[in-house]
Amino acid sequence: MKTFKDTVNRNNTSFRAKLGELNGQKSALSEEKKQLEVKTASLEQELASLRSSQTSNTEGNTVAAAQTQELQKQNGIIVRRSQYSCYKTDCALQANLRAECDKLLAEKEALNKAHPTSAEAGAVAPTDWEAERAQLVKSRDEALEKAKVCISMPPTVLQPQISR
Repeated sequence: MKTFKDTVNRNNTSFRAKLGELNGQKSALSEEKKQLEVKTASLEQELASLRSSQTSNTEGNTVAAAQTQELQKQNGIIVRRSQYSCYKTDCALQANLRAECDKLLAEKEALNKAHPTSAEAGAVAPTDWEAERAQLVKSRDEALEKAKVCISMPPTVLQPQISR
């Protein structure tokens, strides 16, 4: 019986050792299963969020398109307003130019009334103008001749001689 007990004890010990190994493998596999289930759940959530974002992107694209159209309308209004303000500025500039033109025409009329032109004064004014013009041309020509003579003279002739 002693040998029987020894054999049973050895078998029990080996069985318990194998059972311990199998329990260790089982717990490792259970842990791996839990990790895979968590990973699967997170991937399913990610897939669901991607699907919902695709749906919302489609809806968001229509919303974004509507917002873009609204912004384009507002931009068009702003452009038209700026063009209108340029038009108003141009109108103001034209008004200022007209006022200045009217002022100059009034000054011209005042000068014409103070000093009548040749048509209003008779035939005397054109001869006076022509005589004055001829005199100015003659004076100009004389000044040019004097300038040419001065340029052609050597510098020593132009300097006054100093007596020693």
